[in-house]
Amino acid sequence: MLTDQVIDPNQQKKPHVLVRPFLAIWHWMVPPSQAHMDRQSRTAVAVRSAVVIGAALAIVGTGLFWGRDLRDYYKTWRSNSLVKQARELADSGNFLNAVLKAQEAYSIAPENTEAIRQNAEFLTKMRRQEAVYFSDLLDKQGKATAQDVQTKVRALMNLNRTKEASDTLNKLMRNSPPTDSIFKLAEDVWGGTKQSEVVLTVLKEYCAKHPTDNESLLRLAKFQVAAPSSKEFASGMESLWKLADNPGDMGIRAIEVLDAMKGLSPEESKRLVGLLTSHPRATPWHEVAALKRRIAMSPTRRAQIVQEAVLKYQQARREDRVPFVRWLVLEREFLQVVALVDEIDAKQNRDLLENYLTALTMLGRFDDLAKLVEDIKVVEILNKTVRAFYRAHLAFVTGKPKDEVREKLLTAKLSAQDEGRGDMLLTIATYAEKRGIMDVAEDSFRAASLSRRVEREGFDGLMRLCQFSGKLSDFLEASREAVRRWPDDENLLERHLYGNLIAGNDVELSLERTLALLAKRPDDSSVKLAAAVGYYWFGDIDMVTNHMQHVDLNKCTVGQQAVFAWFAHAGGFNDEANTVLKSIPPSAKMFPQEAMFLTRVKQAVTPRS
Repeated sequence: MLTDQVIDPNQQKKPHVLVRPFLAIWHWMVPPSQAHMDRQSRTAVAVRSAVVIGAALAIVGTGLFWGRDLRDYYKTWRSNSLVKQARELADSGNFLNAVLKAQEAYSIAPENTEAIRQNAEFLTKMRRQEAVYFSDLLDKQGKATAQDVQTKVRALMNLNRTKEASDTLNKLMRNSPPTDSIFKLAEDVWGGTKQSEVVLTVLKEYCAKHPTDNESLLRLAKFQVAAPSSKEFASGMESLWKLADNPGDMGIRAIEVLDAMKGLSPEESKRLVGLLTSHPRATPWHEVAALKRRIAMSPTRRAQIVQEAVLKYQQARREDRVPFVRWLVLEREFLQVVALVDEIDAKQNRDLLENYLTALTMLGRFDDLAKLVEDIKVVEILNKTVRAFYRAHLAFVTGKPKDEVREKLLTAKLSAQDEGRGDMLLTIATYAEKRGIMDVAEDSFRAASLSRRVEREGFDGLMRLCQFSGKLSDFLEASREAVRRWPDDENLLERHLYGNLIAGNDVELSLERTLALLAKRPDDSSVKLAAAVGYYWFGDIDMVTNHMQHVDLNKCTVGQQAVFAWFAHAGGFNDEANTVLKSIPPSAKMFPQEAMFLTRVKQAVTPRS
């Protein structure tokens, strides 16, 4: 029949029977050929048109009424997906990309609680001030958990906002059940301060209910020995000695707390030495601690005690010698180091090798040092940064040209950056500074300021070097960033404000902040002089003179002394200006603005012989 004919000549085989109904509907909605269209009745065409129009209207209506909800749902889904990816990246050690994913998740869905929580966590680990902002967002949402509040406390502590951190933790401990993480956080925030009374109370209540919880008992004891009350101290000591008899990890941890304490009686020190050497969990590091205690108890027997230890450790495994060898280096017992460690030992253990190289350096055995640094086995175990540093040191001690030493130090610095060795960046910076290679020192300090573990030391060194070199713009850039990272550090703030004032930048605001700082530190000579600089720019010589009263110039830099001399002359105190001028070396380094004041006062005042 006609209906059984295959209309489409290209169709070689009919589709599966289960597919045919759906295919028929599709062909009814969208005729695949002109023949299909001709076979449809007007009613079918009208129904088809109505269905298409209805479907279109339904889609438009859905977009109008539920479009925003659907968009928000998609954004939340996408944001949660990025949060999951960020967590996986962080767990795999790719922290930088994890942070970028978390920030992208928040930008897509700013109301997503998980994205906010993850940014707060990551930025707290990075010690960034924005972490507090995200923690506050969780508070506003009313979805902050106890763990979120702990993250906020850590963020506040990272910014040195200790008062806010203390208040937040106080509220958390009174409203949440005590946990290990909360106790650890309380130890970081309140340990050794009067505010520890709060956590002492909470800990006592908890330990009374859980007398077998040694972890909490140890924490309570640590708070008690740090408390000002003699009764609490005695109770804490009693608990520590009792816990020290525990043969497990808790015992050795209690022993470590006791070893960190000062002022132990001879009887207590003797008992502690026995525990440090006999505890089942004691390590060579604890044996070295016992050795230091023995020397402190009998300083006249120091040489004998050290020699006995050397003979003992000659029979020890290489890895067990490391703590003792490290201590010998710190005590500058370099001959004992080379007596205990030979080249064969050094080539088999990297920690021994680094200390052995230090000993060779200090003993002046540069030929042995050069041979060892280039040894094939040493190259295999010693990291690239340390090798590069010792090559630079060898170039210096063997009298190589300064440019060659500089190039080798730059190589060591680049290696330290590649390997993430912030400690070596500080070592290279200090080494270069002492030898007058200032550009390498400055670059190394700047690189160290970007390393999380040593960033504060890096900023301190960079600011000191910029001040010594007279680079005011670099000093201001470094001090500005340092104040941003540690806004509650008054020493950093004082240095930054002085730099701003001596440069004439933001004088009114800087003077206002300086006066506020002076109210807290009325006897600080540097802050007084900074305030005097501010008033000088306003032409108020009387206030300049007033703030110069009782300034201790021994606590001021040479540049600040030059400023003081000019202000003394401007105030009519020429004898004082002469006296200060005599103490300033002709080749003294200072900021250009300070040098300008020095030139002015030299031109205006003739020092008396």
